[in-house]
Amino acid sequence: MKVFLVVILFVLSLNFFGQTAEEFYKSGIKKGSLNDDKGAIEDYTKAIALNPNFIDAYWNRAVTKHNLNNYKGAIEDYNRIIELNTKDRHAYRYRADCKNTLKDYKGAIEDYSKVIELHPDDWSAYYRRAYCKINIGDTSGACLDYTKTIELGNRDAEKEKSEFCK
Repeated sequence: MKVFLVVILFVLSLNFFGQTAEEFYKSGIKKGSLNDDKGAIEDYTKAIALNPNFIDAYWNRAVTKHNLNNYKGAIEDYNRIIELNTKDRHAYRYRADCKNTLKDYKGAIEDYSKVIELHPDDWSAYYRRAYCKINIGDTSGACLDYTKTIELGNRDAEKEKSEFCK
């Protein structure tokens, strides 16, 4: 009987004192707004532990890690976001940006290409992919991307095109 009472008290305490995934998520947002990035990440992590498919918590944790220059940690979260929604071009873009910063140019090119596949009129994906292609020695591929960037309305790419595409 004593064991039964202890179990019931424990279950009741979880209901009254335990926070939900949504509550941890909101707490993370609040901490982030107060520049407590470490606390925000901890709360997003708790929200994810309670709800492993909580895509908004992954997003906020990824962006916070990204802003803290924890690119590898951000990539892990972007990977999970992509697992949950394979059509999220923004997750591919931000993951590509992290890979680019880490000088994983081939990985970044793959992700920028996926952004282009999902949204063919995204000039910035062409522009960023061109930068990566320059860094791996694919000048002709970069020139094609700079040309497409210009066609889509970004005149800033004209400088790079004139420099690299002679």
